[in-house]
Amino acid sequence: MGQLTTGNFLQALSTNTSKPIFDPVILQQADGRVVVEYGLVFSQTTMPIAIDRDVQWHSAAFDNSTSNTSPIENTAVDEIFLDATSRSDGVGGFGSAVVSLVDDLHGGADLVLRFVSSVGLPASNQIFVGVHAGQVQQNPALAGRHTGHVIVAYENFTTATSARDIRFHIYAPNESDVSGEVIVSATNVNAAFPDVVSLIGPSTGNFVVAWQEAGGIDFRRYFANGTALDAAPVPIADSGGLLPHIAPTKDGGFLVVWGQAFGTESDASGDFDLAIQRFDGNGVAVGSRLFIDEPGDQGPFSTNVTTLSDGRVLVAFNNETGERADRESSPAKAEQKYSVARIIDMA
Repeated sequence: MGQLTTGNFLQALSTNTSKPIFDPVILQQADGRVVVEYGLVFSQTTMPIAIDRDVQWHSAAFDNSTSNTSPIENTAVDEIFLDATSRSDGVGGFGSAVVSLVDDLHGGADLVLRFVSSVGLPASNQIFVGVHAGQVQQNPALAGRHTGHVIVAYENFTTATSARDIRFHIYAPNESDVSGEVIVSATNVNAAFPDVVSLIGPSTGNFVVAWQEAGGIDFRRYFANGTALDAAPVPIADSGGLLPHIAPTKDGGFLVVWGQAFGTESDASGDFDLAIQRFDGNGVAVGSRLFIDEPGDQGPFSTNVTTLSDGRVLVAFNNETGERADRESSPAKAEQKYSVARIIDMA
């Protein structure tokens, strides 16, 4: 229990690739294969700064040998890898989907979804998500469905008014937009940074979207076809925080994890911790709220949550020590960054 069972199965990928790679996402496809989807800096010049990033797929080999690396997005324009999800196509084939920010060659960029086969080949054309004149789509999150559909939740920013809201589309592997564009949040509350998960157990087929806004963290549940289960966004009480992440629970409910400041450090910087609240399949809070507060920390970041096969939930995040005043006055007290993982028993 807790024992490492393989070596570094990304070692072959990184040592056999001369170009910089970034933001790897590790997935287990429904066929059991572990794959890595990641960004690759294909080329870069310095004057003026011009960069061509691509998106790659890699089948992780546990014996540290190179195995099945293939490009997903590799055109001559800049493509920034943002998120990935595993999926089933509903008829016996399995694969994944990725979302990228693609340069439109006109001073802007578009969110682009691409379905990927189980062997890393593009399985669709580029699908442009939520494009509107005068608006920017950003900070996407993906959730795969057991039907093969993929949910893309994202932040929609209106340039003229600086208004932000949360929206989603549901796409089928044949590239059809089965839900149309659905506005999830209010349009005047500075809604941002959504996450989305497909629910499991008794709630299989439904999904939930969570996001931050001016009043804290909100969520909203949906049927599989994109029809709202909640008539309006549901605020989480006393959740004045940032960057929510969701994990499904085996009983059909879900867990929401977010960062929240509770007072300040001695240097007046925010004392950020992680807050965790469980909800049942009806969206009702269950039990007391949990908090992760590492002694002497300066607050968690880069949080990820996932549900294990036995129903427990794994929370992993980066953290750092040292206060700003200490770091400025003494190199010996410089901040130290470290990674933390906690497992939550959902019994």
